[in-house]
Amino acid sequence: MAPLGQPRTITPDGDIPLVDTTARVNEEPKKSGGSSQERKEQQESRESLKDTLRRLVEEHEHDQNFPDELLNRAREYLENKNDEQQDAELGQSISREFEAQKELMLNSSIYPEVRAVVDDTDDPTLPVGTFRVFLLGTIFAIIGTGVEQFFSLRMPSIGLSTFIVQILALPVGKLLAKWLPTRKFSVFSWEFTLNPGPFNQKEQILIAMMANVTFGGSAVGAYIVSIIQVLKLDVFYGKNLSNSIPWQILTLISTQFIGYGCAGLVRRFLVYPPSMIWPKALANVALAKALNKDNGHSEDTVHGWKMSRYKFFLVCFTSMSFYFWIPNYLFKALYLFNWPTWISPGNVTLALIAGSTCGLGLNPLPTLDWNVATYLGDPIVTPFFTLMNFASGMAIWGFIIAPMVYFNNVWNTGYLPINNNYIYDNHGLRYNLSRVLLPDLTLNQTAYHEYSVPLMTSTQVIKYAAAFMIYVATPVHMYLWHRKDIMSGIRAFWARKSGDEEFDDVHNRLCLRIQSVLTGGTLSFSLRLSSSPVSR
Repeated sequence: MAPLGQPRTITPDGDIPLVDTTARVNEEPKKSGGSSQERKEQQESRESLKDTLRRLVEEHEHDQNFPDELLNRAREYLENKNDEQQDAELGQSISREFEAQKELMLNSSIYPEVRAVVDDTDDPTLPVGTFRVFLLGTIFAIIGTGVEQFFSLRMPSIGLSTFIVQILALPVGKLLAKWLPTRKFSVFSWEFTLNPGPFNQKEQILIAMMANVTFGGSAVGAYIVSIIQVLKLDVFYGKNLSNSIPWQILTLISTQFIGYGCAGLVRRFLVYPPSMIWPKALANVALAKALNKDNGHSEDTVHGWKMSRYKFFLVCFTSMSFYFWIPNYLFKALYLFNWPTWISPGNVTLALIAGSTCGLGLNPLPTLDWNVATYLGDPIVTPFFTLMNFASGMAIWGFIIAPMVYFNNVWNTGYLPINNNYIYDNHGLRYNLSRVLLPDLTLNQTAYHEYSVPLMTSTQVIKYAAAFMIYVATPVHMYLWHRKDIMSGIRAFWARKSGDEEFDDVHNRLCLRIQSVLTGGTLSFSLRLSSSPVSR
């Protein structure tokens, strides 16, 4: 294995370089023939080789990003029952390829997506927690959360992503690096400067991380915000139920720290293993490298391309900025491209099935707006198997079960629109919640029976049913697919073995230079802060 940080040769198209791993696998069995002792040794060698391949297949069979072709060849080899005619050289070749994958993981990564954007070296001298980071990170967090909250209750909803923060942070950070004084300040024994040098990639990534934990992680930022909105605004219950700003702040902080505590506890399972790839994080790293590395200049020609990452980004950014105005301003019909309903504008059934506003949107070309197409996930960033999971679930529940529920009038859904999230009464009007609540917000049984039961659309019923199914499906899926990994992490935890020490890939070795927060400290800190809001 090459020393840490030493350059290694990896082909641009992600091919795995051949390495000498013969010492890791069994020697090639001798050809058939000879004495009974030799045949016995050959049989033992084949069984040992098969045991090695079984272990390697079990280790990687649930890794969606591991090369399928290699796993399939290993399975075919193991399923061959005729040991006498089995090609031992083929088994040795497959085993060597697995070992080559391991060597590549130790030196870089077995996944081409990671090798393409994540460096296998680190410069520990670059400043990270600088004054510029905390200043810009705080400003972007305030602006981003304000924009998210203001537009979360309005149409069209507008949100800021961490990519926007990265793009905006770069020029502002460079200006601060140019304008801020370089004089050093001392506070007790701590010495610092407002301007430690050029604005670097690590600072940009840390600012994006601050934005991600405040507003970039979900549609409305912190999950508790939606509850605070319901209690604060009088449009839901007819009156303001919570106007206490301290309670709102403490509730927000406590629930956020519960999430941070959970994140710290599951690092061993969801962060440290090399197979835990987070596509959106890779996209953030790729953008940072495109904006910072080598000042945007191209290095080597790859498949005939000489364009730098920075230039490619500018071309795409400019093109998409111009195109945005076409479906969103100049020709809004492209925003929700309901062209099937143009065939028969008066056909209600066609509108229910193919319409994009209140219908199911069963349309091969439902939109020409990139913002609509990427609502559930960016196809450039999201893995293909995840997109297929989305598509199959939508096809089964949205295009098969939902129409069956609606057209058969199950739960009186046939009297309501087929697709929206409103709650209706038995007259098809919006449900008036104030009619069934007492002044203390308890249910008025008499008024409830005199008024109506709440009715939901077919898609809304299916949505709630699927949400309840997730609570059962998630632990079952974890047990069937990841129980070995979870048990391995639990054993390492009880052995007081850090996650960085448990895995020896290059990125975990680089992280050993950085002191991480202990799991016990994370749990204790989160438990203390999660109990901060006592009562409203």
